[in-house]
Amino acid sequence: MKTQHSLTLALAIASASLVGFTPSTVSAEAIGVAVPKGINALKEEKWAEAQKIFADIVAEHGKQAKQIGDKFGNIYYWKGNAELKLASEAKSAGDVAKAREFYTLAKESLENCYKTGNKSGQNQSQVKSLLFKGQAMQQLEEYAGAIEMYQKFVNERAETDSFDPGMLNINMAICHFKQKPAKLAEGIPFFETALKNKERWGLADAPVVGTFQAFTEAVIEAKDEARLVDFVNQNRAVLMLRPFQMVQFTPFYQKLATDALKANMPNAAYTLFALVPGTKVALNDLQVLQNKLKDYPREGLRDGDVLIYKEKVNEWLAELSKKDRDGDPPEVVSLSALAFTHESSGYDLGALAAYEQLEMYFKGSDRREDNLYNLTRVAYSLGDIERTMKYGRAFKKAFPESDKADVTYTIMLTGLFQGGEYVECEELARETLVAFPEKSKINDLAMHMEGASLFYQGKYRESLPILEEHLKKYPESESRLATLYFVASNLGKVQDWARSASSLDSFIKKYPEAADNPYLPYALLDRADAAYNLEEDEVALKNVERLLEEFPEVSVIDAALIIKGKVEQEAGEYQKAAASYKEALDFAKKTGKTFGKTEALYHLVALLGKDEIDKKANPNMKEALPYYDEFWDKHAQSPYATQVAVAGMPAMVEAGRTEEGLKNLKDSIVRVAKQKNPAGLDRAINSYTTSYLAAKKAAGVDAVTAANDLKEHYYSFPVPNNDVRSRALLMFAVLGVYQEGYNAAIKAKDTELANQNQAQINALFKVMKADFPLDKLSNQILVSIADYLRAKTASPRQAIPYYEELLKRPDKSDYLAARFGIADVLGQVGSKQEMSKAIKDLKAIYAENKDSKNKEERSAANGAQNRIIAIYAKQGNYDKAIEEGLAYLDSKDSTYRSDVQQVLAESYDAKKDFTNAIKYYVIVSNGRDAIVAIPAKNRATELMWDYGVESGGKSRKQAAYEVAAIYIKSSRDWFDKNKSEIPTEAREAWLEIEARVKKWESSGQIKTLEQLAAEKG
Repeated sequence: MKTQHSLTLALAIASASLVGFTPSTVSAEAIGVAVPKGINALKEEKWAEAQKIFADIVAEHGKQAKQIGDKFGNIYYWKGNAELKLASEAKSAGDVAKAREFYTLAKESLENCYKTGNKSGQNQSQVKSLLFKGQAMQQLEEYAGAIEMYQKFVNERAETDSFDPGMLNINMAICHFKQKPAKLAEGIPFFETALKNKERWGLADAPVVGTFQAFTEAVIEAKDEARLVDFVNQNRAVLMLRPFQMVQFTPFYQKLATDALKANMPNAAYTLFALVPGTKVALNDLQVLQNKLKDYPREGLRDGDVLIYKEKVNEWLAELSKKDRDGDPPEVVSLSALAFTHESSGYDLGALAAYEQLEMYFKGSDRREDNLYNLTRVAYSLGDIERTMKYGRAFKKAFPESDKADVTYTIMLTGLFQGGEYVECEELARETLVAFPEKSKINDLAMHMEGASLFYQGKYRESLPILEEHLKKYPESESRLATLYFVASNLGKVQDWARSASSLDSFIKKYPEAADNPYLPYALLDRADAAYNLEEDEVALKNVERLLEEFPEVSVIDAALIIKGKVEQEAGEYQKAAASYKEALDFAKKTGKTFGKTEALYHLVALLGKDEIDKKANPNMKEALPYYDEFWDKHAQSPYATQVAVAGMPAMVEAGRTEEGLKNLKDSIVRVAKQKNPAGLDRAINSYTTSYLAAKKAAGVDAVTAANDLKEHYYSFPVPNNDVRSRALLMFAVLGVYQEGYNAAIKAKDTELANQNQAQINALFKVMKADFPLDKLSNQILVSIADYLRAKTASPRQAIPYYEELLKRPDKSDYLAARFGIADVLGQVGSKQEMSKAIKDLKAIYAENKDSKNKEERSAANGAQNRIIAIYAKQGNYDKAIEEGLAYLDSKDSTYRSDVQQVLAESYDAKKDFTNAIKYYVIVSNGRDAIVAIPAKNRATELMWDYGVESGGKSRKQAAYEVAAIYIKSSRDWFDKNKSEIPTEAREAWLEIEARVKKWESSGQIKTLEQLAAEKG
């Protein structure tokens, strides 16, 4: 505060004041000696000495002040001025208590000065004491009183009284701003008056900045953002000093701006930051001044109304240059604050841009750690995974030991996972597990993320042990709920349906409320899926119905409806199934789920476009075509394209659109062939083959020519030559066509045609062995070729190398099929020892899988049991064949019941146990398979004639005859119509029955059907 001019004036008139203190006055002699000493102390700025002198005078003579006269007021005034100076010194030294003590003394002294009066005209300091009393009260935070004193001074002063008008207005403004609540409207005019007259009054920069600080603090407290912005806009020219001058005040402006930000006043903050000049501008201004002052002889020079000191310029330049070199110029604070403001207002893009400016231009800043952390965090909030990872990696590289490292890793992991970047998330999770100690929170999250990322990549077998280990290691994890769900769901993905079902039941039971379990609808869906695969249809439907009822809008409703449709379809409820699929399609359309739409369309095409329903021709295949067309019109690139192309071919053929259907099928084959693990490629090729040959047949092309055309067509199929998998499947399809041609020729006893087909088979198989080495074939092709060689050729042993190749591979998904295949081959064509080994291996397969809840594994166990029975019979070990066969019939499985009954019949026949042989031949002959029934009927009636028993009053021969004769009579039309298609063995068996019937009718040992009819009348 400016007091120097007033004090100097007081000292100037001190001599005149001394005249009044003459010896004729009471104790004037002592005062006359002391006062000059006090005045000299003031001149020499010995404030403590001066204060003591005047305090002693007051102590000794204050009670006699009235007698001495109003001139004594000057003593109080000088004492008060000395106390103000001492207070200011104490304040600068940080001694608040001492400062307050002296300000209080000064206030009292100056008040006494005014009270003394000035009737004689000798108390020249009376009015001026008001001004200084106001300053003391201002420092004592008695702002209302200070304002009163300042105003009283203005009202009472004489025109000749000198004072600093700039500081008076400044102090009046400050006192108004500092009141609680602040009187902004009253204080602003004083501040603006001071600013407008700054140059005329020679007002220094420091008090202007101090007043602006008081004003800004008051505005922030009052939440009056608009007032501050308006004030700055109107007075910007005065508030903005030259760049070099602003250097010393930049911290104050930045603090005020930061306070405005914290008070949620972003516009005010921007306005304040805008007052700070750019670092480069300020540096340039200082460098110009430094050069100008370098050879100047004095310590400073005056530039207009500004006094510029060489020492200060050098100090400011060095300080600002260091900040710039260190990467921490004022812009860092401004940009940081700008970013904070944008975030506070929800404008994350703006915040990210500000943080990126900091990272781009101020990498050396001490704030870089916070800045990189904020960049990672804000980029994540925006869903910008690329930048999240960019800045997160930069953070962990630059600050690996930071206390924010775990949070940064957490943000990166979560961002990658939520963004579907599962490969990168898996890699980062593994890195995190190494970087942080076990049992830490981030380690917990990383292990969960690693397992979950593998899960979403479809690497279920790799994911499962990690997730299970996470449950054991972190039983209190925040991710436990999610991990429990992933484990249960994962078990289903690896087709461990029983464990999946059990885990899901536990999960749903433990967390039954959706409010606490966001995974509940998905768990219900997975449980329905597990039940469907376990053939627990009621359980599947129960979970689907709960899902539909409790979560009608959840995203997986379409998937639930499709499971419902599949259950209904397998139950023969085709209309209900179609309705469920249509409902799934509608839901998927409503929610915009492309995958759901394509899956529902596929199931509708597959159901409605079936060529047979319940072994009867489907008269309504055309109903599939609208869904087929919708699929190809809108979803031709879907993963379901191959399946839809296959399922829709019967309907397309019936509609006369074979060529179009073949084109769609061909396009889907070419597209799916490019995939790493193509699903349904073999089915698509088989469907294409069938339809292609049917088209050739319809065009009048013979079978051999059609097969040759197919071979050439597949040679030129648009798949790359190095695509071994697809090429092998195509040639394998041709091989199957020639094999069928061979089988048909053998059946027709057409040796020449059989030889033609066999030659093609041999040549093609030789080419395939050369062009498609075993180690280059996929598991799927190995299984397909091996199964074909085992089941459909005269050389099943050739299948063994393909199965053995499967057993060598780390992928064990087809391991069971390979084990079964080898055992079956050895059981068919092996030596005695090999057959025994086959039985041993098949028994192991049976024991391992008979109680499995997995449908495929259980099916393999039943197949193994069937083959064991057949091999025992082939070995001539009929007792074991019968023992195992009867055990199978007592089981729940019925897949191979007809096969086993046939083996039992033949085994009893071989043991000459004709009663049981007849029993099982009759059972087989009454079965659903008309072809298998013929040989069984033939042998049954033959044995009944020789070894049967009387029944119902009929002799064994009469009974045998009637069974055979009635069968021949009832099946004649069917036989005559289809005999060219009936296998040789069955056809010959039917003819044998017919011949035997005629023989028995001519033997005279039975009554013919005509005779029996005549007897009945």
